[in-house]
Amino acid sequence: MKTLYLSDLDGTLLTPEKKLSPRTKEIINSLIDQGLLFTVATARSSSAMEILSGLHLNVTGVLLNGVLLYDFKQKQYVGCVPISHRAANQVMDLLRRFDRLGFVYTMEGNEICVAFERLYNEYEQEFYQERKDSAYKRFEQVDSIFIGEQDQVIYFTMIDELNRLQPIYDELLQWEEVRPVLYRDNYSGLYFLEIFSAQASKSNGMMQLKKQYGADRVVAFGDNRNDVDMLHYADIGLAVEDGVPEAKEAADGIIAGSSEDGVARYLLENWKNH
Repeated sequence: MKTLYLSDLDGTLLTPEKKLSPRTKEIINSLIDQGLLFTVATARSSSAMEILSGLHLNVTGVLLNGVLLYDFKQKQYVGCVPISHRAANQVMDLLRRFDRLGFVYTMEGNEICVAFERLYNEYEQEFYQERKDSAYKRFEQVDSIFIGEQDQVIYFTMIDELNRLQPIYDELLQWEEVRPVLYRDNYSGLYFLEIFSAQASKSNGMMQLKKQYGADRVVAFGDNRNDVDMLHYADIGLAVEDGVPEAKEAADGIIAGSSEDGVARYLLENWKNH
């Protein structure tokens, strides 16, 4: 039986220091070299490339919660689900009403651009500093963000206290064209609010890859609220033991946590059995 494995990154595959442990890297590379079909499904985009540079990934990955598909061999994006121009401007209007714009992602050709007007807290400053020199075409502060007809908006993200983001999330839940995801950050205790096309999700990206690679089934690993749909729709969904309750409820089983190389250990012990 041909099995495809997809793992979330932060809180699942990565250590609390936002890295791949040497043991995880060694185990997964060894199994990939033996034929394991393994890739990632993450909320990250270009910032994932440096983190994953030590893995021998040869299966397309799911980035930005399903908005993008990325070919690690060709080093290019091979799928994109943008937000319509009308919906993107409606999101902008809503965020300005709440005075909480955050980061706006657009695609230019095969490259990502990120713009923001101001940083709202120390963690958004850290988010920017970590990513400004990554594989983006631009990651920059501008006086005012304007979405023109030619702009292909793909994503909005912001990091803040729950009580600041919850009202925005609640209103967006009523919209049909976009999908909001609100979940606790693994590192700061603050929350991410991310907004993208309603046609995109980790589970949709997962199903595309299942078909692309002719897999009989998919095993998915996750830890947070943005992994719930993927864990639910996978043939086998596995949550790490330190994951949030919603992820554990959606999963078929629980594995060791990210600080214990849980995903790699599961693969080592179970790959041949699948």
